[in-house]
Amino acid sequence: MATKFPPKVKIKRKVTKRYVLYAAVLTFVLTAFTSFFPPFLSTPYREMLGYTAALLMIVWNYATVLVNGAKQIKEKRQQLIQQKTSLPKLIRYNNSSYEGPKPYLTLGFEEKTGREIVWPNQKQCEHMIVVGSTGSGKSSFLFSLLYQQVMRGGGVAFIDGGRNPKTLKNLVYICESANALSRLRIVDPREPRTGHSYNPLSSGDADAIANKIMKVLNPIPTGSDAEYYKSKIYRATVTLVRALVSIGKPFNVKDVLCLFCLPEISFKLLEEQLSRYELLDELISLRTLIMESRSTKSFRDDLSNMIANLGSIAEGETGEALCSAGTQVNLYDAVKKNQVVYFMLPRMSDAEKATRLGRLLLGDIQTTIGLFYEEKEFEPLVPFLILLDELGSYANPEFAVVFEQARKAHFAVVAAVQSFANLANPFAGLSREFKQQVLGNTNTKVFLSVSDMEDAREMAALVGQDITYFKTYSTSVQESHGADTISAKRFLNPTITDRESVTESYSERYDFKIRPEVFMHELGKTKGKAIIDFKDGNPIFARTCWFYPSVPRNYAYEEKIPRFAPHEEEPLALWERVQAKLKHLEITFEDEKEQNLVNQKTACHIIASAQKHGSKTIYVAMLLEPKTSKILEKITGVINKRDDIIATYRAIEEAFVTAKHMHITQIDVFSPIKTVIGQLGTGNIANGSPEEPFFKKVKQQEKQFKKVSYHAATAEHHALTEKELTAAINQAQSKQQPKTQSAKKQKTKGKNSKTEQTNDNNTYNDLFEET
Repeated sequence: MATKFPPKVKIKRKVTKRYVLYAAVLTFVLTAFTSFFPPFLSTPYREMLGYTAALLMIVWNYATVLVNGAKQIKEKRQQLIQQKTSLPKLIRYNNSSYEGPKPYLTLGFEEKTGREIVWPNQKQCEHMIVVGSTGSGKSSFLFSLLYQQVMRGGGVAFIDGGRNPKTLKNLVYICESANALSRLRIVDPREPRTGHSYNPLSSGDADAIANKIMKVLNPIPTGSDAEYYKSKIYRATVTLVRALVSIGKPFNVKDVLCLFCLPEISFKLLEEQLSRYELLDELISLRTLIMESRSTKSFRDDLSNMIANLGSIAEGETGEALCSAGTQVNLYDAVKKNQVVYFMLPRMSDAEKATRLGRLLLGDIQTTIGLFYEEKEFEPLVPFLILLDELGSYANPEFAVVFEQARKAHFAVVAAVQSFANLANPFAGLSREFKQQVLGNTNTKVFLSVSDMEDAREMAALVGQDITYFKTYSTSVQESHGADTISAKRFLNPTITDRESVTESYSERYDFKIRPEVFMHELGKTKGKAIIDFKDGNPIFARTCWFYPSVPRNYAYEEKIPRFAPHEEEPLALWERVQAKLKHLEITFEDEKEQNLVNQKTACHIIASAQKHGSKTIYVAMLLEPKTSKILEKITGVINKRDDIIATYRAIEEAFVTAKHMHITQIDVFSPIKTVIGQLGTGNIANGSPEEPFFKKVKQQEKQFKKVSYHAATAEHHALTEKELTAAINQAQSKQQPKTQSAKKQKTKGKNSKTEQTNDNNTYNDLFEET
């Protein structure tokens, strides 16, 4: 049955029609009336008057309708704004036919269609990079990936660059919800008792452990002079670590540190262990290292950089967490058993220590991936997920190989940074090449909002370009007035002509698929809004997944953390043994002063140089006190040949003879003749060279002393030798034979010393003038 309208509505319709009729009649009457009186109003004004009256009648009649229409427009606008900030109906990925762990992780949902964006296991092994400024939702997105990985039973290692206790509380809660508390492992250097003990040196062979230890050093630029010392540190580290590994007992960072900083005690204890287990090869390598160092002081000086960096990790609360007798966190076991490992780096409280610790963790991760890379048969159902928050603050250049090789070992690496500049920070030892390696080996990219235009341009360049049509629009307007020149019509009814022309043109060229301004402004309007690029040429505007568990306010998460019995394997405990030895040593400042006096009396510096003069060469050698640079002895002489290398050898030989009679045991030789210093310092000389017999003579005398080292002369040494050589040349020009001052000293030393001096001169009889 048809619905009848109420009578009021019908009356309203009749009234509406009547008002419309009145408006039409009034318009017609006004138009006709003004047409008969041209002088009264011109044609445009007459038309405007009629239309205005009709418009007023219509507005009066439809006032309610117009108000309701304005309200509807306002409501529609609010609905459009709400649609832009909210997602449509979500469409989940259909995997009903699959049984087992979920074969993907959800990254988010498309903003337009609501379709679920999945990250399948095959794509996960191609790695991901997340770029977003502070407050863009980066950490929340990483935690959602961690939550999904835990819920599907997979293993994950999360390095948190912020150390947020709230994140730890949420993690414990979701592990309890997923019945995964037995798989949870926590490493907190600031609060060791909250987490579990972790020894990064517990896995890998000797070379791998040595590489982990080297990661704590600050990166050295290629071509730097410090590379020489780094190679010496690496050789010493490998030798010592091989000796420790051969014993077969677990050791930690403190055991390695005491070998570097207290070799006098720790080397003896290590030699005892090696002799007990008959490890002859390692014992020989250790003793060779000791002999090459010549003294414990020079050994410590060479390794001072390693001692400082390793000591900062081994001391305090961090040392308590990393240097326990046993380890409860082992990354190799974590991968095998799908454990959840959470590392908390204290970047806010101690940024330098957090950086070194982060590099040590990356070294352990790299070693673990290398072990599984060699195990070709290992293929887990779910890739092991590695989440690296704020990677740029603790990355090292060697870690770039992980993004290249981890795919074959079934690892998924997710790196998160605030800016692309963090991956090329020269102060952290990183370069543009490292950034290119990371970006080139991460096939999934999640771009959140950024605040830097350079980052926005780089994001746009990574998404790619496409052919775009550009529209050019131009318009022009002309207006002219005309009428009879001598006529009242010019003023009462003028002629007006308007002309307007519009021109449109189109051109095509390559441009960014997504403009840089979108990454800066559009993504920043809503937190969590991102552009996801799977490197397939189709970037997706999406809302990333977040996860905020409803944790009870009084949730005692610390009591929920699993505890394990300590490791029962007997440790090496080298650090503890060295500490026990130090307790029984009594060293006073008086003993140190006496030892310094003895060292001053038994050590000296020798400065040797030579200069050609005519057909001869004049040489000079001086023995100086190490600290005061006081001249103890001065030796000058001349040879009948223009050869400053042989003359310098002669000066060094005579200085050695004088030092022997002065009971000197430690000598530092300085000379501006770099060839002599290079040959004596390396111990190598070309066979058949003219200076070979003199080289052997000096090397033979060198064995009489406890320590002899060779160095290039300083500017002060240059000034001293130049002064003495100038005086000797002036004496030679005045035909006064230079007299060796040490000869006077030789006459007072007895018969044995005279015989020794006579035999020494036999090698030079054909070169030196007779005196």
